[in-house]
Amino acid sequence: MQSGDVYQTNADVCSLEKATGFKLNTSIKDGVKQTVDWYKSFYEFYK
Repeated sequence: MQSGDVYQTNADVCSLEKATGFKLNTSIKDGVKQTVDWYKSFYEFYK
């Protein structure tokens, strides 16, 4: 790590949910899988 880097961060979206009424419906596990699947299919097109 470089000087000034943040060691650990956490995101709390509760206030955003209250302000907008929008609630996330994709888990981290599913979101990462969907991102990897998209990435693989997108770059497969260019092979």
